[in-house]
Amino acid sequence: MGNKTGFCINRWVTNQGNTSIKNWRLRFQMNQAAINNTWNGTFVPQGSQYVVTPPDWG
Repeated sequence: MGNKTGFCINRWVTNQGNTSIKNWRLRFQMNQAAINNTWNGTFVPQGSQYVVTPPDWG
């Protein structure tokens, strides 16, 4: 068996208004881990933070 470490996390971005929103961004800090896989967002490391942007279809 290989090294089995890691975790999964969900973050939700919700538009509670009536107007369509494009080009949103989510910025968060995560010092003790690194993102290896993503789903439904593009993660870009910027120093000790990550910036998430929506996929083209989102």
